Amino acid sequence: MSFKKLLLIPFAALLLSSCDFSFSKIFNFSKDNKKEEDNKQPLTPQKPTGEEDEDPKIFNVTFDAGLGTGVMDPMEVEDGFSIQLPTCTFTAPLGMTFYRWGDEDGLTYKEKAYVTITEDTVFTAYYVDNGKEVYTVSFNANGGTGSMPSVQVEEGLYTLPTCTFGAPNEKVFDYWSVPNASTHYQAGQQINVNGNVVVTANWKNKVVQQFSISYSSNGGSGSISPTVGNENAWVYTAYCTFTAPSGKEFNYWSIDGQTYDEHVAIKLTKNLTALAIWKTKQEEQEEEDDVTLVNLDCGYKNVGIPSNKDNPIEVRTTLGSDASSWFNTDFTDDIGQYRYINGNNVTNPQTYPDGSLKISNKGQGFGSPVFTHEGAKLELRIGLGNFHGTSTTCADKNKDAFRIYFFNISNELLGQINIGGKEVSDDTQEIRKYYTETNASQVAYFEFRCNEQPHNSSGKYMNLGISYCNIKSWERI
Repeated sequence: MSFKKLLLIPFAALLLSSCDFSFSKIFNFSKDNKKEEDNKQPLTPQKPTGEEDEDPKIFNVTFDAGLGTGVMDPMEVEDGFSIQLPTCTFTAPLGMTFYRWGDEDGLTYKEKAYVTITEDTVFTAYYVDNGKEVYTVSFNANGGTGSMPSVQVEEGLYTLPTCTFGAPNEKVFDYWSVPNASTHYQAGQQINVNGNVVVTANWKNKVVQQFSISYSSNGGSGSISPTVGNENAWVYTAYCTFTAPSGKEFNYWSIDGQTYDEHVAIKLTKNLTALAIWKTKQEEQEEEDDVTLVNLDCGYKNVGIPSNKDNPIEVRTTLGSDASSWFNTDFTDDIGQYRYINGNNVTNPQTYPDGSLKISNKGQGFGSPVFTHEGAKLELRIGLGNFHGTSTTCADKNKDAFRIYFFNISNELLGQINIGGKEVSDDTQEIRKYYTETNASQVAYFEFRCNEQPHNSSGKYMNLGISYCNIKSWERI
């Protein structure tokens, strides 16, 4: 069987077709095949009579692009059924157009012709010259860097691509130009190609954009001049010269939800606002609480007795699994009566977009409100989420990631629970801990503190969010 992938109709053959010679014989077309393709078969496939119903043979009908490119879906056809050949969706070679389908017996068929299938069959796309010339479009960087490959196109309209040349120093792409034309073309516009053509990139001076950091006093007074710089430049945050609110002092700048100290580097990628965050002066905080703050072994002091000391929350003590005995707080909805702690201070909560409390540095954490209970054991369930890995390798994977400190109503440290780094990883969903010391019934509040950033399975430090904290008091251990 002959297998033809290209059929060209030369000019001489067209002349012969007007003579007494048989055109079909010149191109090996059978008259029977011509009759078959023009005969309109029923749209419903017809099966030969006498064929049994069980175990029908199924044949594969596939389509070959020939000298073209692309893919067309195959068909599965029952033995003896007729199909209508599809429209060719292959991309024809340059300068050619689709002509007919050809089978492995050398017979050819028009699109939409009906063919009866009795074996696995491959139909190959045949093409003929479409009379169009093929030209080369090449690209000139004109002082830029890199290269763009030339393309072969048929005469006619060609859509210009996006410029991928590297721009000269302090320049940006402006437009494409072609010889003998004053039009400035952008990517996506078309040019008329009637010969080989060089498309040239044209450049313009880059406009340097500037951004700034403006400063908000957030209850303080005074003004600070904005920090201005070019796009992507590194600048320093200002020293806070605002007058602090009464009894307060400057704590840090809050910029886009991140914490920045005075005079630290930040990259300008857009206009920013730095919000002054204030804290209660340390000496006034200690006088107000009338207690001595406790030095914690995580390197910071505690932040004192919560403000609800005279109106504590009752945590009902239970022996069973009664859900109503839990004191539940969903931080992603409302931090409520908990306190967000950053180092030695209570500050406005820092959160991730999902609402969870941000824990990214040592000393950060949260403190519970004052609560009463009568149980001999406290159960804490702390939800974790919103893990963000860093590129910094953890120096000591065995170092405690978190510590929970328990205090009585007089602000005396009763005990603590250490949470090792191995207990917190990027697949941890919840920390569940029990405080079972003999003084458990005296616990009035606790503080959850980051002792060392936890690490992921790759040994890299990670930041995480705290999504909830649930407290339960058990009657006995």
